[in-house]
Amino acid sequence: MAMLSIVSFTGCDMTEEPSGPVTVTDYDNLFDGTYTINNDGCCVLKGLKPLSTADIENKVKGYGWKVIGMYKVQDNGRISQTDYRKTVDNCGYVDYWFEPDGHLIGFHHGDTDGKFYNKTEWFYDAVTGFIMRGLASQSMQTRYMQVLLLTKTELNYLQMFTMQKLGDATDENGNPKPFYGMVLYQRMTDNELEATKKAYGYDTNVNYTIDSEHNNNNIVSPLYNKNNSNEKDINGHCGYFSRD
Repeated sequence: MAMLSIVSFTGCDMTEEPSGPVTVTDYDNLFDGTYTINNDGCCVLKGLKPLSTADIENKVKGYGWKVIGMYKVQDNGRISQTDYRKTVDNCGYVDYWFEPDGHLIGFHHGDTDGKFYNKTEWFYDAVTGFIMRGLASQSMQTRYMQVLLLTKTELNYLQMFTMQKLGDATDENGNPKPFYGMVLYQRMTDNELEATKKAYGYDTNVNYTIDSEHNNNNIVSPLYNKNNSNEKDINGHCGYFSRD
């Protein structure tokens, strides 16, 4: 795998959005918006009315969520219409299980042989509309996931659209520069979640401890053979391999 050495964009517009509430009613609205960097350095859809805590408690908490789309924020702050996974080599991503007790299981997909998962913590901030993952000692950019929309499809699948950091590219001076994207999740059925846990060799009897940002307490499943995680960002995403 070859990492591109020069990238000259931030992947999220730095300009300010007009004040006033933003209402997202469907999928198309999300591609029409302009995403900007807030005061915490997170790429967000500004002015968006956060979902209620009840929505997250009733629709997200306790369920597994699988990635079905990733769309990068471009230099102009607009979201690409092309699934990001089709534009990069060896793209990794993470499916989640939001456990009711506040733990978060990440099932990692990538270019390595075998499978691995990690366990950390999560909570929902109803003021910002962010699902926060990981520890308070980690960077806000790494932890946040802005919930843009929860909606049902015509086939009655529940989908969650989020804005989050995808990874770090390298600028013209060789310094890391974050970029962002909209990640689309679809809620797993109970059978899908059980099948995922079985495929990853998930062990409920493992005594987890929460570790640092760089380690993030990766739990290697019995099915896992080798780990090239140093070539991905700490969330397991594919940000280092952008062709843009």
